[in-house]
Amino acid sequence: MNDNVNAMARLNSIRIRAAVAGKESLFTLTDPAQVTLDLILDERLIELLFEGERFFDLSRTHTLVTR
Repeated sequence: MNDNVNAMARLNSIRIRAAVAGKESLFTLTDPAQVTLDLILDERLIELLFEGERFFDLSRTHTLVTR
């Protein structure tokens, strides 16, 4: 949706929640240009690893063959 600032804020909230206390700054994004579809799909892969959503994410984003 080309809203990289909002996407970066949401990714950072997930990363901060999952980080070790005191080490949050190591994993936060600082530049909205870093946010890409590949980064979002990788984060969803890590967060939802065993929930069976990977196929549907890749199918919906038309990246099933390339990824």
